[in-house]
Amino acid sequence: MKSVAKNVRDHIDKPIGGSAPSLASLRTLYQRRERTQWNHQSRSIQTAGCQSLMNRQRRVLVTRLNQQANLPGSVDEIVTYARKWCYEHRVIAPGDRTIRAMAGKALADTDPWDLRAGVPRNP
Repeated sequence: MKSVAKNVRDHIDKPIGGSAPSLASLRTLYQRRERTQWNHQSRSIQTAGCQSLMNRQRRVLVTRLNQQANLPGSVDEIVTYARKWCYEHRVIAPGDRTIRAMAGKALADTDPWDLRAGVPRNP
């Protein structure tokens, strides 16, 4: 997404009692001060009550992905499920490559044949 919709900017403006910075000014600010971007992201994560994916949570997520992989669907649907699971559990989702690898492994570990129907899972 290259820009923020006007109604979103207006919504942000009201509670802060001013004008939300434009996307261009944020980009400029963050280009000059990477530490500022890191601090803003860190505060946002804390405010939202999110946490990093810990080993126990990763095991639960892998179990859920394995269960999803047994349902009809694609890697993209499993990735979407994983991101939704992370959001619902206030966990910072792993990067795209990592989450796609987890979804792909879950799908690869399932039986390629739907034994109930006698047809390939993803023809």
